[in-house]
Amino acid sequence: MQPEFSYQFGMYDELKVCQNMTKPAASKPPREVVETMKLHMAGRLDEAERRYRALLPEHPRVADLHYGIGFLALQKRQSDAAMKHLETARMLRPGHAKTLGALGSAYLGTGRVKEAMARFGEAFQAEPSAMAAENWAIAARQAGDFKTMVQIYETASQSGFATPRLQSMAAHATAGLGDADRAAEIVRQAVEGAPNDIEIRQVAGKIATLRMQPKEAITHLELAVEQAPSAAQLHLDLAWAYIFGERADDAARALRAAVQYAGGNALILRDCAKGLERLNLLAEAEPIAAEAAKALPGDAILSTLRSTLARRDGRLEDAHDVLAPLIHEAPVQHRDVWFEWAKVLDGLGDVEAAGNAYGKANELWRAYPNSVAWAEKENRDMEARLRDVESLPEIALPEGLAPLPFRVVFVTGFPRSGTTLVDRILGAHSTVSILEEKPLIEAVLKQVEDKHGPYPACLPALAANRDDMNALRDFFAKTVELHGGAPGGVLLDKHPINYWRLGLIRLLFPEAPILVLRRNPLDSVLSCWQQDFFHAPNLCVFSTLPDAAAAFDQWHRLVEAIGRRLPLDLIDLKYEELAAEPEKTIRQVLPRLGLDWEDAIMRFAEHTVAGAVVTSASYAQVGEQINSKAVGKWKRYEKQLSAVVGVLKPWCDRFGYSV
Repeated sequence: MQPEFSYQFGMYDELKVCQNMTKPAASKPPREVVETMKLHMAGRLDEAERRYRALLPEHPRVADLHYGIGFLALQKRQSDAAMKHLETARMLRPGHAKTLGALGSAYLGTGRVKEAMARFGEAFQAEPSAMAAENWAIAARQAGDFKTMVQIYETASQSGFATPRLQSMAAHATAGLGDADRAAEIVRQAVEGAPNDIEIRQVAGKIATLRMQPKEAITHLELAVEQAPSAAQLHLDLAWAYIFGERADDAARALRAAVQYAGGNALILRDCAKGLERLNLLAEAEPIAAEAAKALPGDAILSTLRSTLARRDGRLEDAHDVLAPLIHEAPVQHRDVWFEWAKVLDGLGDVEAAGNAYGKANELWRAYPNSVAWAEKENRDMEARLRDVESLPEIALPEGLAPLPFRVVFVTGFPRSGTTLVDRILGAHSTVSILEEKPLIEAVLKQVEDKHGPYPACLPALAANRDDMNALRDFFAKTVELHGGAPGGVLLDKHPINYWRLGLIRLLFPEAPILVLRRNPLDSVLSCWQQDFFHAPNLCVFSTLPDAAAAFDQWHRLVEAIGRRLPLDLIDLKYEELAAEPEKTIRQVLPRLGLDWEDAIMRFAEHTVAGAVVTSASYAQVGEQINSKAVGKWKRYEKQLSAVVGVLKPWCDRFGYSV
């Protein structure tokens, strides 16, 4: 694998050492200095260094002499010594690109990244080149300054120096700034320019994983692993692509390879243990996490993981002891630490402290850049949908649409209502294939809104255009196949976000059963508030209980309003009934889904404990046997929920729940 940073500063392209020199440095280096520089460039480094130092007392103001000594020190990774002489050379010959570049490298070697960025930037301005632009961007990457990295890329592009490596770094930065689609466009150009570059393939794979395009990510990362089979980080990145591609066995194998090649790298071991926990391979993850902890005793991510492993194993006191130092001795400001701490306290029965911890976790989430803006936008968008739905006419369902190459069943419901549990139960049926919360309907909706305007106002225009409906059904089918769906069987498309899109689903798929999970609204809202939805920024609406309750009210008002204009024909299933009598409840619903009973359905947990891939927030629960421990949990948090009971009580009454 190519090195993370490279120090690529040649002495001179040719021996025109008297050019580009300004006062107060000597206008032309003495002959003996020139001869010494020739030795240096010939690789006779020790001899060159001796001569440089011998000449220095006699020629203290010759810039090339200081540059040569500084560059030699840089080659030996003696950054402090390099800086001393390179700063002198810079003073004697201002604006000399190679001196500025070498000085930037020296600063980078000592961790002074801001000074490095400044010198590299000056080097590029003095003498624009691809190398100068790349090193400038490397320093910005070291500083974590994504915005400057993108600006460097744009500046270099205008000068014609946007190399594939620079494009790759710019794509990484653009993704870090939240524009994954633009990042994908930039890295595509990088891959085209350097298809065999391992680092570029790695960045392309990571961006594809971020965009939830695991097949593309796997393609890039497998190619990179082929070229560097002992690169632990590549195996780790590939494992996460496999996880999101729901290839559990491949993910486990890649994680084990990453551990094998980690060479004791504690950060890689930590992230491998995290991946194994994600696959529910708890026994395998724990010793790896413990090994990493020897080198990273105070690491917040690792401590959170070790607490999670202990808590999931039922060792709540151990989980408490792992996290307590982070909370009490040096309070951390990581939302995931506080979410885990809250779960531990909840398990120990300290509801008041758990409630405070959940509040702290969500407060930290809202403090992230743009989180509150996302929540406010989600609220505005939903209010606009509620206004638009009032002006919709009645819409008849279409007949005779082009058939799909498979049967489809939609499963949805407000988040944390039990959709993942039902997904796993029905997924144990021999004819059913599941796609774990893929953005299938989201992609369809985007095409609809691009042509017919925002949802739900777009529904009448879409209903009047049979060609568009057939084209969208075909697009849906091809997208399913792209994600690995099985044509000819029964596709189960489960996604809670689809709940407020039910009008579109029913219009485009009038033949498809739609199973809606119902749960006590107070339990649903509480569970949303207690869940870390950080990787779904639009769900920041759940970061306060009042906002979460308002979202519950908006979603359900929208669905009911659409249902008055379009026959939705929903199949309701109550989470509480499923928890109390799972087999009876599933047997009752199967005929309406067009499925026969199979005994394997109730053995679903056997397939979801060890090595299972579940990409939703419920991944840790689906391997458990069905139980009622989450039913009525709201009563323990009645104090925290008191402010939202008024908003939710009408819906409790509507769905038959007592408050």
